Amino acid sequence: MLDQQVQPYRELDPCVETIPAFHIIVVVADASPGEDGDYNHRMDPDDVQVWIDAIKSVGGIAFLDIQIARSTVPIELAYVEPMLRQPGVHLAVDPEFIVEEGQVPGTHLGSIDGATINQIQAWLNALAEQEGENKILVFHQFDDRMATSKEIIADYPLVDLVWDADGFGGPGAKVGDYQQYRN
Repeated sequence: MLDQQVQPYRELDPCVETIPAFHIIVVVADASPGEDGDYNHRMDPDDVQVWIDAIKSVGGIAFLDIQIARSTVPIELAYVEPMLRQPGVHLAVDPEFIVEEGQVPGTHLGSIDGATINQIQAWLNALAEQEGENKILVFHQFDDRMATSKEIIADYPLVDLVWDADGFGGPGAKVGDYQQYRN
């Protein structure tokens, strides 16, 4: 199925290398606090590895998406670290699900600040240096309130930061978001 999805992009511009990618939400935020009260649950790493192996078998890359909810960045990075050490495995973060005490993911719109983005990038840059491979970090944003203090976001040499602005609304809203975030 992934090859079928990628083929039209390859035909559109054969001079550009098109790499298949698979985005796996490995830490899923939900409305239930769970036993640990962090409002998320984690996929079994063995199940995640099946998907990583499948995408790598077709020459693709994997993105492991974490929805932190009321957990902490260090806890969720520790969970994905062994998988991120593999070549071709990258990180994605959903700020909409990073909520504060008293808030519920999916009910309240979460957010992330520039300092936390830098914290994640610094951690990922160190991991990339150890593993000898640049890593991609994808942040999803569909509302300007989801990311604050963007002006302090730093550039890390081994991290390719991608800001994904797709989300709610029709084409007009999405084009408007793109125009805003590209600046």
